[in-house]
Amino acid sequence: MKLLQLRVTHLPGISEGISLEGFDPGLNLITGPNASGKSSLVRALHHLIDPHTATDEGALTLQATFLAGTDRLVVTRTGRQVVWHKNGQSVEPPALPETEFVHCYWLSMADLLEEGQTEAAILDQLRRELAGGFDLEAVRRDPLFNVGPRHGQSHEREVREREKQLRTIHQQYDALERQREQLPALEERIRSAEAASQEAAAIENAIALLKARQQRSEAETLLHRFPEAMERLHGDETRRLQGLEDQLDKLRNEHREAEQARSRASQAMVDTGLAEAAPAEEDIEACRENLEEAGHCAAKLTEQQGTLDRARAREQEAVASLHPTADDEPALHPDAVAQATRLSERLREKRRRLEALQPEAGVETPDESVIEGQRTMARELSRWLRQLEPSRFQHLLLGAGTALVAALAATISGILWDAAYPAMALALVAAVGAGWSLWQFRGMGIERQQARQRALEQDLDPPDSWEPGAVADRLKALETDIAEGQLQLSRARQHAERQEELATLRDSVAALEDEKANLARQVGFDPEMTAEGIAWFVQLASELMQARAQRAEIQNRMERLQAQMQAHLERVGAVLARYGAELEAAADIATVKSHFQALESRAARLREAEREHARAKDEINRLERQIDEASQALEELYQRAGLEPGNRQSLTDYCNQLTEYRQARDEFRKAQVLEQDRLDRLETGSELQTLAMEGQETELNRRLTDARERAGELETLRNQRSELKARLDETGRNRDLEQARLSADRARDALEDAWNQAMVAEAGQFLLSDVTEEHRTEHQPAVLADARDRLARFTHNRYDLVVGESGRIEVRDTVQGLLQRPDHLSTGTRMQLFLAVRLAWTSVQEGGREALPIFLDEALTTSDPERFDAIVHNLQALVDDEGRQVIYLSAEPADVGRWERALGRSINHLDLLAGRHGERQEPEQYAVPATQPIPEPESRTPEDYAVLLGVPAVQPEFDAGAIHLFHIMRDDLALLHDLMEHWRTRHLGELELLLDSNAGGHALPDQARARQLRARCRIGRIWVDLWARGRGKRVDRNALEASGVVRDNFIEAVTEQADRLNGDAEALIQALRDRKVARFQQAKADELEDWFRENGHIVDEQPLSPEQREQQTLWRAGDLAPPGEIQAVVSWLESGLEA
Repeated sequence: MKLLQLRVTHLPGISEGISLEGFDPGLNLITGPNASGKSSLVRALHHLIDPHTATDEGALTLQATFLAGTDRLVVTRTGRQVVWHKNGQSVEPPALPETEFVHCYWLSMADLLEEGQTEAAILDQLRRELAGGFDLEAVRRDPLFNVGPRHGQSHEREVREREKQLRTIHQQYDALERQREQLPALEERIRSAEAASQEAAAIENAIALLKARQQRSEAETLLHRFPEAMERLHGDETRRLQGLEDQLDKLRNEHREAEQARSRASQAMVDTGLAEAAPAEEDIEACRENLEEAGHCAAKLTEQQGTLDRARAREQEAVASLHPTADDEPALHPDAVAQATRLSERLREKRRRLEALQPEAGVETPDESVIEGQRTMARELSRWLRQLEPSRFQHLLLGAGTALVAALAATISGILWDAAYPAMALALVAAVGAGWSLWQFRGMGIERQQARQRALEQDLDPPDSWEPGAVADRLKALETDIAEGQLQLSRARQHAERQEELATLRDSVAALEDEKANLARQVGFDPEMTAEGIAWFVQLASELMQARAQRAEIQNRMERLQAQMQAHLERVGAVLARYGAELEAAADIATVKSHFQALESRAARLREAEREHARAKDEINRLERQIDEASQALEELYQRAGLEPGNRQSLTDYCNQLTEYRQARDEFRKAQVLEQDRLDRLETGSELQTLAMEGQETELNRRLTDARERAGELETLRNQRSELKARLDETGRNRDLEQARLSADRARDALEDAWNQAMVAEAGQFLLSDVTEEHRTEHQPAVLADARDRLARFTHNRYDLVVGESGRIEVRDTVQGLLQRPDHLSTGTRMQLFLAVRLAWTSVQEGGREALPIFLDEALTTSDPERFDAIVHNLQALVDDEGRQVIYLSAEPADVGRWERALGRSINHLDLLAGRHGERQEPEQYAVPATQPIPEPESRTPEDYAVLLGVPAVQPEFDAGAIHLFHIMRDDLALLHDLMEHWRTRHLGELELLLDSNAGGHALPDQARARQLRARCRIGRIWVDLWARGRGKRVDRNALEASGVVRDNFIEAVTEQADRLNGDAEALIQALRDRKVARFQQAKADELEDWFRENGHIVDEQPLSPEQREQQTLWRAGDLAPPGEIQAVVSWLESGLEA
């Protein structure tokens, strides 16, 4: 199985989760500093692979993803529960190696440096296989046969040693008496040597002080070479200077453009002729209403005129009908009347039609070429305006921007994921899209120029200016002229058609009149009066009177309408006259409306120009403020550097020297600290201190040489005294002489017994060796053969693996022909040996089961480059030949380069910091490990500095020692930076340890400040204790399993309910009692509540409010610090809580 992903959420020893993915199926290198969780990855896999591992050490929430052939396996462990899924389906666990051999896949440096239990088990198995399945070694170890080839010799040697010891004790007794007499002189020599040793130590401190003063002086001299103003520089002044200058240039250009825009707006206001007195909106609205009323009056007049014409016609018809055309008596016979009636009806019909078609006066035919020119200009102006529509620009800009972003993303993805050709193709498509958008931009510009040129070709007045507002006004005026021309053209055509029809009707009426006159002469009366007789004459007289009355009424009505219309027009004319319009006394409604529209257009242009003028003025004011701010910032930048404004070269030189200056400053500060440290070690005002302060190095070295010579024999003299006293004390307590005599007698008896036993064991050992050698020759175990092959490849056939006569692993040097035990080998060779044995054992023990990844934890740290390369190549062969996955864990980022150098290619590298904290080291950091300096606070506010440092929020649910120092040192950011940069102290617990250590005096030489910080640490712990009061621990699956109350068939439902309630223990108990989990017994809920109370998940006390926490902190810490300081620290901690 190949590991693809590993996620650790909860694991004892891991305070933060780990998520690693992107494993290669072959070689992988995981780097991370010590204590970052590398070994925890192995523990996590062990818990996932072996479900029987103990969980009493803490909560477990783990998940791993493997690739087995083409199947994707996911294993999840929560507490004791282990679940396997294959391709999304729940399955039984796959066939894995036996759990007792799982650790063979995970090798650390300790496993490869000495034999352990694994090697013992391997040897035991090898011995059995070499013995044909029998444990001949156990038989060989039986006391009856295990006497050894030198069995009797040890007893004989014991007899000689005991006799010699007896003689030695006699001599020692005599020598001790002689040495007892020399003890006082020895004590005196020791006292003299001790005094000399103390004197040498003091002189060394004096010399160290002298060296420190010299170092500090050199650093101070170097520091004085730089201007004092460099202390105030940040290093980015050149970039800021360039940015400010560019900003000023840009702002000044924009200011000029705004001034030009304001001038154009002012000119446009003047061009309207209304700049001095603009028409009020109410005047415009009143004129609009008067024109509308005048239009209504004109329409009614037109309607009444038609009615009046018809009334006059009826009146004339009645008058004419009452006067016959002849003096003779009319011929009233039926034929004449019928003939006259028909003629009269025809004549009346023709006359009515002729009256209806009376021609309009003053109709002029417009020039159609002028209308066509107006249409052409209007069409080109409309096309010009369409090219400036914001929506088209937005769509094209959006399309071009999207295409460019897509091209950039494709290029970056190709670089990052090594997909050059797909990325190039995608980038090309995106680039084509961007090019098309740019081509559309160009086409819009060309189309705009062509439209303008075609508009100017017409023999008409162009727009006042080629601005969108002026062009739109000209387009509106053209559309009005076109509409009026179209109306006049239509009226002219209708007038011509009426003229033709009128001529025809007149001819017809004339013919009928002639016919009527002829008929009148024949019949003697007006033929038109024949239809009704006498009654007809009476009716005609009545109709004449009605026609005259109707005509008079219509005329009166028309006079009133005419007066109303004229009044409306006069009111409009009065307004127009105030704004320069020249109207005739009796101007018609069309003229007045035309002048009003012109005024309305001028007013609209004035308002637009005023808005543009206001916008330009606001923009000028804004730009002037920004120019002043940028100029002030530029001047402050020079002042900060102690330079005259404009001295750019000096500022650039200062920035170039800043790194050198900071190095000199840091060296000077370090030298000051070192000098003070050395000074503190000497007694104030002592002779040695004086010599060191005066620089008497020669005198100090002379004294040091003399003191060292006198103290040189101190250790030897002390050992002599200790040994002498010990021997004297022992001699007075023990009975060595009697015991020596007894031991000699016993040794002689044991020698005789050993000789008899050796005779019996010799025969048994001969038979066992014969059987073992015969089987070893004919049957070589697979593990041994594999291990021999791997060791030979690791060492380039220099060493061979054998199992010696004693049943232990031995190595044969094929060059020198020597057999060596593992503990006699060099470290590198011994690591290669045990690595070969472990790998061979792992391969054989799998037996068709799923293979696990092989982990090597710092296993090659001590290997020289040649051995390192050999093992790396063999691990690559292990990947290529056996299809195994190898994962190497290292604390050294530089190992990335070593592996890539050995392989001749890049290796799949996983950064544990990235998987754990979301951080990832840059490639150069793997080549040359370096500690990034912590940024200095400079002039930043505490809040800005906290953001820059990435200070985490206060989490009082954890130990107070995890609180970041910022939360208790907001008032001294310089000291905070010094502790983090020089003493690597970031948290409250680390500060407490530093203050209690020997280094505390050097880190904080100001004792008052040290006591203050110690008090603040104590205040922080008191505050955390008060915050935790009344808050129970969160309930999760691990807590429920640890309680032992919730059975397996309820654990899922109860865990889901706890998660829904955010881990609130009291709410969970209430939910269980409310039957939120079906069939969960009330007695179990009561039992679970008791467990929660016993283990701190439910507490009866209410949490303290912020005010209460502050009050009780003041009470409990009142003897540690002043009340104001306690309140400040508490407020900092409260503000640091997560929102």
